[in-house]
Amino acid sequence: MLRKLLLFTEECDDFSKNRENLPQVKRGQYKSFGGRQVLPDEYPWLASLYHVGSRGVYICSGVQISSRHILTAAHCVVDYSKQEYYSVCKTEDEYKNRNLKDFGRFQIYVGSGCNRPELCHSRHHPLKVSLHKHWGKCDGSLDLAIIELDRDTNPSETSPISMPTVNTELAKSLNAAGIGADTTLIGDVNANGLQVITLRVNETNDDPYFIKTWSRTASLCQGDSGGPLFQLNSAGKYVLMGIASLSTRCELERTIRRNYFVDIRMHLDWICKQTGVCP
Repeated sequence: MLRKLLLFTEECDDFSKNRENLPQVKRGQYKSFGGRQVLPDEYPWLASLYHVGSRGVYICSGVQISSRHILTAAHCVVDYSKQEYYSVCKTEDEYKNRNLKDFGRFQIYVGSGCNRPELCHSRHHPLKVSLHKHWGKCDGSLDLAIIELDRDTNPSETSPISMPTVNTELAKSLNAAGIGADTTLIGDVNANGLQVITLRVNETNDDPYFIKTWSRTASLCQGDSGGPLFQLNSAGKYVLMGIASLSTRCELERTIRRNYFVDIRMHLDWICKQTGVCP
């Protein structure tokens, strides 16, 4: 499936020009539509991931599932070449590079106390990263990683999102959030911060490992990979349903914009084994 997806999708990451401080990121041409800024403390489990390298700042999103664990997309933490990955997946079923990015270059902020988390939340670094055994499977269905932080998050600032069970039903409309999207209508080149959009589920989805959404007016973009797809349950709690992996390239003019999320319900046993967070 990914060989077909690659024709019109890409990982939702972003490179910016290197700056002295994080993270004034230009992404006006990659803006999402139909969203809004996250309100203070609205999503205390939302994580922002920055990897500072010689080429600039590589941005991803994530979601807190315990006091020390962040769930994100594997391609956010693997040191790999997109071109090599695409080339391998044209003829093979799995890309097997498992080299991780330099932990020391990661800056991770958890919480939504302000729209620029690096200004109001403590900085964390990875202590350990667990990849799904076959993260590089070329259909994209195992694009998951778990980051164990160097210390617990501050419980007065953050709290883990609720996890689904294998039988949790998808709502028809869900929310997705991340650090990469720019939802300003005029595309301010310096606009950034935590954003949230509403997406509708593609009810004709025939792939059990992906949650597919579509919209004419809203989409994730670069920097939103690894971010959560979530819904409210009957108790009024947010429940994690998916992790952002692929989306329609935001600079392309499209009538329909598609987003692909790894379905967390298919990986609860793996998450439980790695973190102790169990249904």
